[in-house]
Amino acid sequence: TTCSVSGTFTLNSRSVEFEHANGYMEKDWGSSFPKAYLWMQANSFSREGVSVMLSIAHIPFHGLAFTGFLGFVQLKDSLIRFGTYSRARFVIQHATETHIEAVIITKKHRLTLKGALGGASGLAAPKEGSMERTIYESIDGTLYLRLETAQGDLLVEDTSIHAGLEFSEAAKLMDGKQKL
Repeated sequence: TTCSVSGTFTLNSRSVEFEHANGYMEKDWGSSFPKAYLWMQANSFSREGVSVMLSIAHIPFHGLAFTGFLGFVQLKDSLIRFGTYSRARFVIQHATETHIEAVIITKKHRLTLKGALGGASGLAAPKEGSMERTIYESIDGTLYLRLETAQGDLLVEDTSIHAGLEFSEAAKLMDGKQKL
């Protein structure tokens, strides 16, 4: 969820003021992180009012498993949502431990995201209820965004150098059967 942030953040006697800044909030449920996933979020683009989030993950479901995804692109005057639930399609065209390129296709749009992990910190993460897994997350990654209409008209092309990124075994999400 995107939001507006105002206030002061203080750490070690250093304060930073925020006034009508862009924010992002999320909540996770469960006792384990997916065995393979990627998560990308950014709202520090040069174009005002642009924000994006994409999550693709291996999801266990009633004894079976599938790869699902969800996300959005917020433009100044509109919100474009997409995911498994909306019959959108995705292809991960490139995936390493530090770089991802994903393409999302909906009936009306084509979204290309290229993420590059910045300096990463190891975070304790749950695995079957125990905090024994390490996930690497970067809050200073780079995220390239290209949004086009289904007809190929360019709506937005921009890069954020302050992106939140997590890639955990994301190459396992690549499916050679998927085509755009």
